[in-house]
Amino acid sequence: MPRRESVSRAADLRRLADRIGIIPEYRDMWGNPQQLSGDTQEAVAEALGFPCGGANGPRERLAELEAADTDRLLEPVGVHWTDAPPAAVATRLCVPVGGRCRVEWQLRLTLESGETTAFEGTRPLSERRDGMRIPLPHPVPWGYHRLDGTVRADGRARGVHQLLIVAPTSCVTVEERLGRRRAFGIVANLYAVRSGRNWGAGDFGDLRTLVQLTADWGGAFIGVNPLHAISNTGLDVSPYSPLSRLFRNPLYLDVEAVPEWRDAPDMRDRTTDPAFRKMLDALRNRDRIDYEGVMAAKRTALAPCHDRFQQLRAERPMPPRTAAYRTYRQRHGDVLDRFATFMALADRFGPDWREWPERYRTSDAADVEEFRREQNDAVDFHRYLQYELDRQLSMLGTAARTALPIGLFGDLALGSTPGGADTWGFPDLFAAGTRLGAPPDDYSATGQDWGLPPARPRELRESGHRYWIALVQSAMRHVGAIRLDHVMGLFRQFWIPPGADATSGAYVRFPAAELLAILALESRRNRVLVVGEDLGTVPRGLSTSLRRRGILSTRVLYFERDARGRFKPSNAYSARAIATVTTHDHPPLAGFWRGADLDLKARVEALDSDDISSARADRALARKRLRSRLAAEGLPLDDDPAPEQLAAAAHGFLARTPAPLIGIALDDLTGERVPVNLPGVAMDRHPSWTRRGSVPLEELDSSPMARAVLESVENRRLAGGAGRG
Repeated sequence: MPRRESVSRAADLRRLADRIGIIPEYRDMWGNPQQLSGDTQEAVAEALGFPCGGANGPRERLAELEAADTDRLLEPVGVHWTDAPPAAVATRLCVPVGGRCRVEWQLRLTLESGETTAFEGTRPLSERRDGMRIPLPHPVPWGYHRLDGTVRADGRARGVHQLLIVAPTSCVTVEERLGRRRAFGIVANLYAVRSGRNWGAGDFGDLRTLVQLTADWGGAFIGVNPLHAISNTGLDVSPYSPLSRLFRNPLYLDVEAVPEWRDAPDMRDRTTDPAFRKMLDALRNRDRIDYEGVMAAKRTALAPCHDRFQQLRAERPMPPRTAAYRTYRQRHGDVLDRFATFMALADRFGPDWREWPERYRTSDAADVEEFRREQNDAVDFHRYLQYELDRQLSMLGTAARTALPIGLFGDLALGSTPGGADTWGFPDLFAAGTRLGAPPDDYSATGQDWGLPPARPRELRESGHRYWIALVQSAMRHVGAIRLDHVMGLFRQFWIPPGADATSGAYVRFPAAELLAILALESRRNRVLVVGEDLGTVPRGLSTSLRRRGILSTRVLYFERDARGRFKPSNAYSARAIATVTTHDHPPLAGFWRGADLDLKARVEALDSDDISSARADRALARKRLRSRLAAEGLPLDDDPAPEQLAAAAHGFLARTPAPLIGIALDDLTGERVPVNLPGVAMDRHPSWTRRGSVPLEELDSSPMARAVLESVENRRLAGGAGRG
């Protein structure tokens, strides 16, 4: 390629990248600018749906975009912020013409309620401009509304369509829920909970007990890991790599709380069957969760429950339970049908649709529809499981909101697996082969690759954000607060192209205003607090944007250090955050103090001997600095502190901060040392997400560790401490 042509193509590629949302440069966590190579820009452009190979590829794609934008007189999504609905709203027509012309419009406004209003108008355009504001015919309430119709400009008539989101300016705030009170809650990995009644993994019955314990302790919320659907097979057990973020994991069902359990005679017999009881005892007594074993036991029980439910529907078509089931199906519609069909196919061919027979790899294929009809019972079994999960969680949510000021605190994962139900059900939405991750930083010199396919922002907008709306609505059902994993993903996401690693990734812009408007609208409708996980490489202005929209930040004791590595004083913490000691990606406090996570990394050879030695030296320094910080806050430690003293001091310190919410990890109340997850280490080298708690739930209330922590938090919180704000 001649040099002039090469330079021209590179310039066109940069313009195309900027046009489609690829950020040409970013600053790493050390503040160094990182420029994208042409290869990275081209690979990410193709992932976004804009292949630009060849000498003229970038220029051709730019021309196509220009033509498409000329024909589009109304953006696919519009946002209007207001705290006083219904409000006067105007939409913006994009009329990129020069000179004089007359713009005419015939439009129809369809409110979310179904009410429609037709209106029309005409206006001269006498100078070059890029937009014209058209007032809507009457005030518009909060909600998702539609604008459709025809606009004539420059002698051409074009159809227009827009999702109009009228949203509050912020999510529900912590002040609205708690006033100026500061509160604490328990954060649990529900699957890891050990109890004498569950079937080998924590379930909704255990969550019911945790709600009551938290209420008895004076807490405000009980936080749980993402409850999303996973395959529960092999190595696919991470709650942060689900098959679907729209539906839930049957692992959490309390089987003995299913109404049909009591009505199925063979299940009543099974509860006293010695072999079945022996199997359950074996699952309960394991140190690690046997996901496949637990699910095999539950499916053995739930299959006849579904049979009984089907029988009741046939005998009495409309008793309250079957009427509620019909309502649930109507609410979720074809999205539920597709998910249930996926799960029935997965039962037969495995959990990764990319390995299925070709005829089933497309969710709207005729063979898939035929399968759904012929295997109706198998498909309906999975609808039934989701309905029962929703019913049990609804009851838990009601009980939690009654007993606790906030209630359940849910968790929304960043993405779903490349071969799962979401990518199968929404095939045009996701960038196949591309993965989400993070650039190199202190945590990983080579960056992070999470293996999750990103959603294409353009397709999100063109679909009217159907997937994101369904996702947020599902996440907010039955909870009083949610945590958004990697909240930066609402603004930008780090994409790793096929065949590349995280050192060759790029940030892609997302329509943050539209995503935040949906979040704020659903937060207000459901009275749900929103917390963003904003750790790691954070873009400039993110904290301001979160604050403006009423979203709390996250502060973790391990990372709250100054430029010299010293732990920050309590009064330096944010007054708009939830403060915790640790997270699911890091060791419990006792393990951090003793270096149990480093011992584990050495054992699985995740670090070489030099790196381990350096990490242990860093940890020794961190212990020294934490001891100094706690002493300065009036929380001195013994030379070799007992676990109870350490946990009480660390959480007492958090209670002195201005943070309105304090999250206490259940793992720290039970004195766990081994982390539940070892990031960056493959599951075949270390079985993350399978470690169970060491203290049964029935013994937690009398645990000296729990008592010490809770008393310290309550005393410091009531005293206010140096950092109270």
